[in-house]
Amino acid sequence: MNLTENGYTLTEVQIDDLADDHLSGLVALNNSLSRESQPRHVDLTPEEYVLFTNSPGQVRRRFIVTDDGETVVAQLTVSHSDDGSSPNILNTRIGVDPAHRRRGIGKALLHKAAEIAKEMGRPKLNAFHFDTVPAGKAFADVFGATPELDFHNNVVKNADIDRDLLQGWVDQGPARAPGYSVVVIEGHYPDELLEGMAHLYFILERDMPHPDNWEPREWSGDLVKQLNEHYLQGSEQITAVATHDGTGEPVGMSQLVRRKTDPTTWYVSTTMVDPEHRGHALGKWVKGAVNLEALERWPGGEWQETGNAFTNEAMLGINHAMGFAHEYTMTDVEFDVGEVLARLGSGS
Repeated sequence: MNLTENGYTLTEVQIDDLADDHLSGLVALNNSLSRESQPRHVDLTPEEYVLFTNSPGQVRRRFIVTDDGETVVAQLTVSHSDDGSSPNILNTRIGVDPAHRRRGIGKALLHKAAEIAKEMGRPKLNAFHFDTVPAGKAFADVFGATPELDFHNNVVKNADIDRDLLQGWVDQGPARAPGYSVVVIEGHYPDELLEGMAHLYFILERDMPHPDNWEPREWSGDLVKQLNEHYLQGSEQITAVATHDGTGEPVGMSQLVRRKTDPTTWYVSTTMVDPEHRGHALGKWVKGAVNLEALERWPGGEWQETGNAFTNEAMLGINHAMGFAHEYTMTDVEFDVGEVLARLGSGS
C-alpha cells in the first residue's frame, strides 16, 4: 500500500533513538487514542511511555506515519516473546489519529504487519479493539478478523469498598487455610521468592483465558526480577503473597500497582492461586490483605480497575463482592495473514 501518494511517510523507528519532536508526537497520539478508548485515562509522560512500552521479554519493531514528515498521525508496533513461545502469532498494535482515518493508513499498516508476519513464518496476527471505539471493530471485520476473547475492564471507587469485608477475609484466612501464610511486600520481591514467583506467573498465563493460538512463555526468576526493576522505575506496587508453610513456596498472589505520576488509579495487575492449592479461600485472603495495605499506605487513591474474562468465575465472584462494575470491553481478535494479504491484493 502506497502512503506517499496521500502525503504520508512510513518510517521504522527505534524508541530510544526518536527525535524529541517525533517522540512527543508519538506520545501525544497514544494519549489521544487512549482517551478515546478508555474512560478516566490520565496522560502518560514521554518517560512513562518509553518505559511502559519497552518492557523486557519482548522483541519489537515500531513504525510511525507522519504527515509531511512532521506530525505523527499513526503508529504500528509488532512484537513477539523472546523465548519462542506462541510461534504462530505476531502481536500487532495499530493506532490512527481519528482526523486521518479512512485514508488508507490503517490498511497500509495492517499490510505491513502481515508482510512481516509472512516473512517470519507466523500465520496469524493478534490484535484487539475496544467497544468504546466502533471504528476498531469495523476495521477488523473488513479484513476477516475472528473474535477470540472478551476482556472486561471493571472498576470500583475505593471509597465504596467495604473494609470490614476485606478484614473478614484476612481474619478468616488462617482458619480457612491452615498450613498457609500471607506476607505483604512493597516494591521488589525478595530474591528468595523470585523462582517461586516465576512459577506463579507461568501458572497464571497457562490457566488464564486466552486466544486459541496463544501459549504461555517460559518464566524465570531473572525475568521476574528484570520486569520488577523495569516497571518500578515508573510505578509502585504492593503484593500480597500466599506461601505454603511446609515448603515456603509461593502458591498465590494479589497485586496492586499505581503510576508514580497518578496516585488516583490503582491497577489490579493480578490475583491468582495455584490450582493445586485452591479450595481454601486463599484468593480472598490475598485480595483482602493487599487492599487493606494499599488503603493504609497509599493516600489519594480514588479508583481501582481490573480486567477479567467472563469465563473467570472465581475472580469475578471476588470482584463483584468488592463492588467492581463493568466499564468497557476489549476484544482480542485474530487475523489470518494469508487472508489479509489476499484482501489487500498481495496474495499469500
